[in-house]
Amino acid sequence: MYKREYVAIILAAGSGNRCFNICKPFFPINGRCIINYLLDTICLSSMFEEIVVVVPEDSLDMYRRLIEYKVIVVAGGDTRTASMLNGLSFVNSKCVMVHEGARPFVSVEHIENLKNMFVDCGRLPTITVKPVIDLATLDGNAISRERIQLIEPPMFTRTKDLKSMIQLFKDGVITAISHGRLPTDSVEMAQIASGNGWVRCPLIGINYKLTVFEDLLLAERYFK
Repeated sequence: MYKREYVAIILAAGSGNRCFNICKPFFPINGRCIINYLLDTICLSSMFEEIVVVVPEDSLDMYRRLIEYKVIVVAGGDTRTASMLNGLSFVNSKCVMVHEGARPFVSVEHIENLKNMFVDCGRLPTITVKPVIDLATLDGNAISRERIQLIEPPMFTRTKDLKSMIQLFKDGVITAISHGRLPTDSVEMAQIASGNGWVRCPLIGINYKLTVFEDLLLAERYFK
């Protein structure tokens, strides 16, 4: 029996290797950590009965104090997969939304649209590549944008399926997926767990990922 219908997991335990080792979700902007701007949005949606935030394990109490909302704060692991499994261990819900703390710009409308599409067809949404992007192969042949879809968090999936799939990879029961490698992020894990393929979804708003230091300056202007 599930205690919850929908729970959100926010992965915010990255080391920030491409950003001067800054844990980006906890970078301060206008007196608030970036993750609190993301939680503003998530809490505006009424669907989540609980929110789990996975943070670096080295300073768990400090990160807990920096979060302005009543959430479950969990220590991350050595890898993204381990962090996700740590977060899932605190979840008892039918479905889960997994999102990245480094994507603070996502809109309530986009989250709710993703959830509705998941409920309707059980497939994971993809985003059509923006028309400003020109694509080509190495030999110069153009690639139609209609053939390219972006796969990015947040992602909705059934909690029990995602838990089982991650545990199988962690235990070595499943050793690789396509191209002979392990899945590296929440999107790939959710796709394997769902087993139902993809469905196209419009992006409502922006969902840019903070990656390098210049991105933090962008966030500072955005949340001003």
